[in-house]
Amino acid sequence: MLQQSQLDFARFIEENAPDIKAPDAGTLLEAVRDLQARRNVSFVAAVRTASDNESFEYHDNTEARTKGDLELPTKFLLSLPVYFGDPPLELQAFLRWRMTEGKLSLGIKLHRAEHVRQAAFQQIVVAVHEHTGVLPVYGAIA
Repeated sequence: MLQQSQLDFARFIEENAPDIKAPDAGTLLEAVRDLQARRNVSFVAAVRTASDNESFEYHDNTEARTKGDLELPTKFLLSLPVYFGDPPLELQAFLRWRMTEGKLSLGIKLHRAEHVRQAAFQQIVVAVHEHTGVLPVYGAIA
C-alpha cells in the first residue's frame, strides 16, 4: 500500500475520480482535502526505590476528522480493470491514514485484492479454454 502526503493523495483522487463509484469522488476529495489529524501522547513512569518496582503507562491517541460535519469515508467502491484491456470490476477499498513524526499520510488498501486477481485470471483461463479447446494446466508438468 502506497501512502502519500495529503496534497499528493488529494491530487490522486482528482486524477482518478472516474474510477470512484461510492461515495462519489467529490465527497471523498472534499473529506481528504479538509482532513485534520491530531495525535496526543502521554507517558507516565513511576519507580519505587524501596522495592525496585517500576510501573509505566503509555497512551497514544490519534484521531482524524474533517472540517465541519463531513464524515470521513473509510470504505469506498472502485470500478477498475484487474488486467489491462479487461472490463472494469467493482472493488472495495479502504482509506488508510497514518501520523508519523507529525506528518499525515494517506493511502488506499484494496479489499481482498489477491482473491479478485485470482478470480479474474480464472475467468481468462476459462475463456482461453473455451476458444481454443486446449486444456489448462496449473503448475509445472513433470
